[in-house]
Formats: sequence, C-alpha cells, structure tokens
Amino acid sequence: MLLALAAVVVGAAAQTVAGFGFALVCAPALVALLGPGAAVRTVITLSCVISALVLVRARRHARWRDAVLLAVPGMVLAVPLAAAVHRADARVLTVAAGVVTLLAVAALVRDLRPRWLGGTLGAGVVGAVSAAMNALGGLSGPAAALYAVHRRWPPPAVTATLQVFGLLLNAATLTTLGGPTLDWRLCAALPVGWVAGTALSRRLDAAATRRVVLAVATAGAMAAVARGLTG
Repeated sequence: MLLALAAVVVGAAAQTVAGFGFALVCAPALVALLGPGAAVRTVITLSCVISALVLVRARRHARWRDAVLLAVPGMVLAVPLAAAVHRADARVLTVAAGVVTLLAVAALVRDLRPRWLGGTLGAGVVGAVSAAMNALGGLSGPAAALYAVHRRWPPPAVTATLQVFGLLLNAATLTTLGGPTLDWRLCAALPVGWVAGTALSRRLDAAATRRVVLAVATAGAMAAVARGLTG
C-alpha cells in the first residue's frame, strides 16, 4: 500500500505539471496491489479526481472547444473500442500503442508537423487512439498531449485542456467498465501530489514544460512496450 500511495502522489504531481501522466506512473503499482481489472477502473476514477483538482486552478486556460473536439470521437468509439480491445491480444495492442507514441515523440523532437494532424482529422485520430489506450490501461494522455505540443499550445492551455479532455473520455470509458471505483486511502494522497506539482509548475517555462511532456510520454510509451512484451 505504501508503494501505491507514493505512486499516486508522484502521478498526481506529473499530471499537474505536464497535464497527463497520472496513469503512466500509477498503473504498475495499482495493478500489483489490486489486480489488472480493478486497477484500470481505479486508475481512471482517480484520474477524474486529479483532473478536477487541476482544473480548480487552471480552468480559465482551458480550450474547451478543442477539448470537446478531441474527446467526442473517443467518447463515441469508447464502447466498440473497449469491446475490440478485450477481444484482441492486449499485448500486441499495448506494444503497438507504445510504438506509435514513440514515433510521435520522435517526430515532434525533429519538429515534423504534418498539417493534417492539426486539423479535424488529426483530432479524430487522436481521440480514437486515446480511447483505445484508455481501455487498455487508462493511458489516454500521451496522444492528446502530443497533439497539444504539435499545436504549440502554451503550457497553461495544455494542462487545463487535457484535464477537460480526460474527464470527458474517462467518464465515457468508465461506463464501459462497470462504473467508477474509489479507494479513499489512495484518493487522500492526490492533494499531496497536486500541491507539489503546482509548486513545481511555477518554476518551469514553456520550453521546460515541453521537455517534461515529451519525457513523460516517452517513459509511458517505453513502459507500454515493455509491459506488452513481457506479458
């Protein structure tokens, strides 16, 4: 339990700074504590709570239209994607999701920015990928965060908009998984990470925040590949 509590604190701090990352940090510890099925529901439920906390301070920076544009494709596809994910080989899908995320990070590092990705088609693709990754393990954040970096949103807008997007998509995903489930001991650790992340985010400029986003996305992608390969 202590490891899980520490993971929740660190994950909440990452979410507050980068706009995502909670599930990437917490999922391994919560899977070990709760088992795969319960862990996914718990991670997504806790993600909703930390997103709401972050929005308390950052909501004025949210790009609401962009958040809805990103979330609607994933919300519409949440049920069929969840069914498809659970019928398919989860290991193969997890590796594929990790590889796609790594390729996206590499493209952004090299400043490759295809025009279609910044439009409606790109938002639809990102929403669908996020929904599939969410069903796999609550990992909706990396694809949307990379979309935000591609669009060159300022850091406050990235953080706030990803929370709105995450809340919408996570709510849709939870309906396919049987509803939310909450461990109050883990929930109590969220404000600690939120306060720490808020303090850290005030020290980071736009370039540093971009590096944090890319680093967290890379770490999550590598973890997904490793998890898929090791089963």
